[in-house]
Amino acid sequence: MKLFTPILLFAGVSTSLGFLSSDQEAALDTLITTVVQIPNRIPGLGVSIVKQLSEEGTYSVFTKGYGESDLEYGTPIFNNTRFLIASISKSFTATITCKFLHDSFPQHGEAVLDIPIVQLAPNYQFVLSDRFRTEKTTFRDLLAHRTCLNSYGLAVTAGAFDTKEERVFRYRYIEEKCGFRSRFEYSNNMIILAGDVISHLSGIPFDDMVRNFFQLLGMDDSLIVDAVTDYEALDRMSRGYYLMPDGILRKMNATHYNGNSGAASGGVISTLLDMAKYLEFHLNEGIINGNQVVPKAIMQWLRSPSNFVEFTGWRLSDSGESSDSSSGNFAYGLGLDLGVYRGWQRISHDGDLSPFTAKMSLFPAKKLGVFSFSNGPGPLPLQSGHEFLGNQVFDLIEGNLEDMQFGEILSSPKPGKAKVYQYRSVPKTSKMYQSELAGLYGHPYEGVFVVTYDESNTTHPLTIQYGKRGTGTLSETEMANIYKIEWFGEILSLFYAYNGGQPLSDMMLDFNTPDTAVFIDQDGAIEYRRNATLDSFPTIPWDPTSCGPVKERQSINDVILH
Repeated sequence: MKLFTPILLFAGVSTSLGFLSSDQEAALDTLITTVVQIPNRIPGLGVSIVKQLSEEGTYSVFTKGYGESDLEYGTPIFNNTRFLIASISKSFTATITCKFLHDSFPQHGEAVLDIPIVQLAPNYQFVLSDRFRTEKTTFRDLLAHRTCLNSYGLAVTAGAFDTKEERVFRYRYIEEKCGFRSRFEYSNNMIILAGDVISHLSGIPFDDMVRNFFQLLGMDDSLIVDAVTDYEALDRMSRGYYLMPDGILRKMNATHYNGNSGAASGGVISTLLDMAKYLEFHLNEGIINGNQVVPKAIMQWLRSPSNFVEFTGWRLSDSGESSDSSSGNFAYGLGLDLGVYRGWQRISHDGDLSPFTAKMSLFPAKKLGVFSFSNGPGPLPLQSGHEFLGNQVFDLIEGNLEDMQFGEILSSPKPGKAKVYQYRSVPKTSKMYQSELAGLYGHPYEGVFVVTYDESNTTHPLTIQYGKRGTGTLSETEMANIYKIEWFGEILSLFYAYNGGQPLSDMMLDFNTPDTAVFIDQDGAIEYRRNATLDSFPTIPWDPTSCGPVKERQSINDVILH
């Protein structure tokens, strides 16, 4: 694997189609060069800016690339460089879903979003973890992250699901994290589920629905990740880079992108020019090239608050007390964050499929849209990442950039320390022979992993294989029957990418409970049972007479959904 030393110089490659003055572009260059070099170590970054400059609705576009798309070959970022937009894909899913529901159930109007899915799609076999959620969940619940089901787990990163169909089927086993509709609980799974139900209703694969939408918007260079494309060889595809704790950049193996579950949650590949068209589509309330692709009323569904969140504002300075000095989100619409910046409405969404990260920011009252992406090294800090950049572009366009002070906000981050695992419970059993730990361990949603014992390997007799990518060895700790996982290979690169080059926290397996392996890391614990394959779990995971869990396995024919 080729190593790359830190980049020191960033030459902007302008592919502008309009409209910034030379002074504004110079200010933008200074801003982005500072952001990518000092705090974030970004290999390459691209920006699209869309602004309506006339009352007739004519939009001008500016795109520019900084740094490199491919460090090995010195390839710059151009306006047709392809990259993953990650969770910004959710806004496409929400738009397509709302348009389909409007067209298919016109008699209901916006209320169609609040009709239970089991009524709109009675033949889909829609099942979630309890009877109440199953019978009451709506498309608004899915698209606005209101189901409050647990989004934590390692299965997707490890590549534990053989097919998208298996992954979607397992959603019925995801456990509750908080009360239904009680708060915002971000979930990739529920967005994918929404796309799957719409596909069932339409009879069209959801990825094809997204491709058709691309055509309507003229996004001719945009694609959807699949399981077979060689993204190392794809024309104009940016490489992704992650940062190691020693400061070295490494290129991500592009086969990781093949494991993404289609377009619905995070699988859209686009370009700066195509994303400029998408910004215009939103700013012009569903119109592109003079065509009303999506009715204006449907666009309003997307940007109306459906789930209020704790205000995520942060003060830009300590001078003044007006709301103009704060930025943040206060609610979630449908596939879109709703917030404010300097007192102006901001509609946005982040994307993080590390090492690729991105953000789309729309300022409707100003008819201004900003999009930026980076091809590494992973999540960027709020104070100097894509949100900061989008807000600063707003200031640049509005003539406020000279008021901003970079100072400490752009200082180099200090190296982090790995979080130390601490286990405080009393072991329930005496020390077990390592050979006894070998076997298959499964979880209804998180899939299965296999622990293998090799007596001939005197250094690491125990190994773990979790899905396609989760390969590691198990090392004994001072605590009986608790082993530290030493990952290696492909999954390690993903951990470093999502961790932004910081030292990794410990991940452990606890075998103290008989026939059980408990996976524990800094985020929590998940219990896997020996020999628990998918067919060992009840098809309907709740008792038909209550909201509690089923005690014995049932077939789908044993349960009738009312």
